[in-house]
Formats: sequence, structure tokens, C-alpha cells
Amino acid sequence: TITVTPIVTTTSSLSTATAHVSIQLYDFRPSPLEITRGITVVWTKQDISPHSFASVTGAPEAFKSGSIAPGSTYQFTFTKPGIYRYQVETTPKWGGQITVS
Repeated sequence: TITVTPIVTTTSSLSTATAHVSIQLYDFRPSPLEITRGITVVWTKQDISPHSFASVTGAPEAFKSGSIAPGSTYQFTFTKPGIYRYQVETTPKWGGQITVS
């Protein structure tokens, strides 16, 4: 059993704060994740095959990871509040959600 706890590192500047999401077994953890505007989320791919994911239509800001190889990361800084749903592009049933306040 793998337990992943959200890690939010804050400093005096929001632009340097980060939260981490693990991608393993087609699962994004933690999800849902709640952050404040200006935090950068770093997704780390821990599976053995590459995947890509993207925000779904209607998100306050669009993002798209491109193909992430095992052991690699993708990051995005959330500057607009709202609910961001995202999904694996080839398998839309797998995804996550981030709420930005």
C-alpha cells in the first residue's frame, strides 16, 4: 500500500510554493487537491510507461503535460481560482481535480 500525502511548501512568495502529485497505476494522488492561487503543482510520473494528461474543457486555465516519461515531472503554476479537472488523454476515465482559491 502506498500512502501519498500532499506536500505544500510555502515561503514568503506564493510563486515559489509547490504541491506535489504522484502519478502511479493510472492514479493521481492526492486528488482532489486544494491549493491557493500562485502555487505550482509538480506531477511526478512513477509508472513504467509514459502518459500525457490535460485539463478538461471549462477549466479557468488550460494546461497539457505532453508525454511524461517514467521518473519525469510536469509542472504548472495556477494563477486563476476555480476548479480544474484533468484527465489522461488516451484514457479519460483516469484523472484528477485541483481546486484553486
